[in-house]
Amino acid sequence: MPGERQGVASWPGAISIDACQYTISHGITPGTAILRILPQTTPPAEVGDLLLYDKFDRILIPDCKVDNLQTERDIDGFVWLLQIVDRRWKWRDLGGISGEYNQLDDHGKLRPWTIRSPTELAILCLDKMGEKNYSIDLPVGLDSKIGALASTMNPPWVGVTPTTGTNPCTVWKAEPPAIALSKLAALYGRRVIYQLKKNRILIALPGVGADLPEGSFSKVAPSMKSPETPTGVTVAGAPTIVQARLLLVPVGLDWDGSYRPINSLSYAPVRGAIKQQNLVTITGAAVEIQGLTFVVTLNGVRFSYQPAPGEDALDVATALANRINGSVSPNVSGRVTATPFASGDDGQVEITARVAGQPFGVAVEVDAGENNPIIGIKVDIVRPNGPGTTDWSQAPPPDFPGIRATDRLTLVEARDLARRSVWRCYQLANFSAEIGDPNLTYLSDYPGGRGGIPIIVNVKPLTVPGYGLLVRRQQIILLDEQVEQITPRPGDDRLFDERGIPQTLSIYDGYSRAKPAAIFGAISVFCQKYFWNGTRPQFNTRQSEQVFVDFRINKLHQVCTFEKPVFFRSASGVVAPTLILQTGINILNAETNAPEVFTAQRLLPGMKGATNFAVRTYEDVQMSIIGQYDGNENITGATILEADPLARSVYYLDGMAAQYITSEGLTIDYNGLVSIDLDGAIAQVSWEIGRDGPKTTASRNTEHDVNVPPYPARRRAEFLRPTAERAAETQRVRNLGELPGQP
Repeated sequence: MPGERQGVASWPGAISIDACQYTISHGITPGTAILRILPQTTPPAEVGDLLLYDKFDRILIPDCKVDNLQTERDIDGFVWLLQIVDRRWKWRDLGGISGEYNQLDDHGKLRPWTIRSPTELAILCLDKMGEKNYSIDLPVGLDSKIGALASTMNPPWVGVTPTTGTNPCTVWKAEPPAIALSKLAALYGRRVIYQLKKNRILIALPGVGADLPEGSFSKVAPSMKSPETPTGVTVAGAPTIVQARLLLVPVGLDWDGSYRPINSLSYAPVRGAIKQQNLVTITGAAVEIQGLTFVVTLNGVRFSYQPAPGEDALDVATALANRINGSVSPNVSGRVTATPFASGDDGQVEITARVAGQPFGVAVEVDAGENNPIIGIKVDIVRPNGPGTTDWSQAPPPDFPGIRATDRLTLVEARDLARRSVWRCYQLANFSAEIGDPNLTYLSDYPGGRGGIPIIVNVKPLTVPGYGLLVRRQQIILLDEQVEQITPRPGDDRLFDERGIPQTLSIYDGYSRAKPAAIFGAISVFCQKYFWNGTRPQFNTRQSEQVFVDFRINKLHQVCTFEKPVFFRSASGVVAPTLILQTGINILNAETNAPEVFTAQRLLPGMKGATNFAVRTYEDVQMSIIGQYDGNENITGATILEADPLARSVYYLDGMAAQYITSEGLTIDYNGLVSIDLDGAIAQVSWEIGRDGPKTTASRNTEHDVNVPPYPARRRAEFLRPTAERAAETQRVRNLGELPGQP
């Protein structure tokens, strides 16, 4: 039967072609034909159409190009091996595409004028490749017509990411358009396929296509294509954003630049403190104390005196007091006052703290000898230190009366730190809290003019809605914005300016608007930009009201700093308000310290277990969660802003899973030439012409040519530089071995 078919190969300028082999496969890598020709005086044409034909069929391979010519020797003498690549060589060597599409603004929302659907992106690439005949199977996404609506009206999706999930963020910088197209197709599990018979480009799912045609078979070989398969596939997104309500506590700056709770500040005002007082007594007549050294150790600083001849105990007390008062040690200077006086024959030193509540330590010693028991020195506590309690209620800004100088701060420096931070800085608390009656305010809601601030009635572990308990507050990364979006109100599209231009053009400029971070709580109305306008006198706002004082967020220290002091006015004076920050946050894992991200997983068919998943990160998959709370700041639930990350992850999972599908393959050898087009299922076709006659080999869901790298390897090679790619192809030719018909 094979002898009844005689095949012929034709290439412009090739006089005598002894054998030919050509294989076409999925992908953008050009298929290669190897022609074995006898040496001739002139070289064959560099470009042209390669034609293979026999009595029953013809295979035309247009727009080919000579890629390499080698001379080799066999038993018949010298022959030329002519390497020809199909028209996909233009894709590899030529062209460049630039553009930025489906760009996201700072809130992860699409900028309308950059919107292109996957199909539109594919067409941009195909146009740059010079292709006009194509068939595209890609997921439907928002197209440029939808994006154009932003210039004429409010798009229905203003302020939120559309939920098609199929508008991939794309940046091309002079990238070869075929490579850009291949990446786009792979994103959704598709392949770029060159259909030779139709002279068409097909983008399709692998495994979906026609059966191999009937014909004169010489061999039928079933096979199974089973790539190295993980347990499943995982899509990992960008860090999740959660809109939460978080308790703030008042803090201030101290001498070392650290933020501390205001009651722990070194310069905090103290009420009810007592000045410590100790009494040192020197005993002994003038004759008896000669040659002795009297020592007083104060806060670790040693003071000593040895009396001169004729000096008595009062002289010793006076000398020690002078040395204490003249000390420059920070442990003594400015902290105590020493006063000497006589008590009978004894000399005494009264040591008194300068600052109430500031303790000091005193120790005394003298070597009086065993025969003089009445000579010596002792110390007694006249009045113990009374530390008192820190109290800011009577130290309102801006002067902060009652704050204290310290061993590291002068009064001026302490007051400067207070003005910069006290009642202005509020730090994220390390716990959650249930608030009492949120409607409590001062004066107006209480008979007799007595009232109180909404109080914390229950302290709970720090909890984030939709996530759960945290180990520490440092797991939270504060953001400047909430998850909720600002959208134009109904009717805005019917507003016109004085020129008759719709106000929509200024209301919506193509960028989404997230609500800025906000703080809620009852504060003195005099702290805000406006005064209370109610029917009754009221000194404080309600707990449920927003605080209208500008603030900024220090993410490193988790501190909100107001532009002016914010406090609650109570019957006793100025007290700390109960403030709640409502904003977006990222969350760090307590063990790994990595940001928590949205993930979607899928087990592959026939697989079990929870390990060995293939993971790929997609930055355009970001989950946004809005926490739900009741009026007492208890978490009641959580909702997602939009379904986009869910839909987007499904498409990406489809694309990843398609790489690991185990399929039943089939390879058929046909007698003679049979014109067969590639599609999603028919993955490779080879045509051979040699001394044994023409032959066609076609494979469905598998690849038969061992000299052609498998599809994953071809894709990796597509991203090599041209020199490396060419070297790889040359090596492949060398590995082809004998062509059909060679002895």
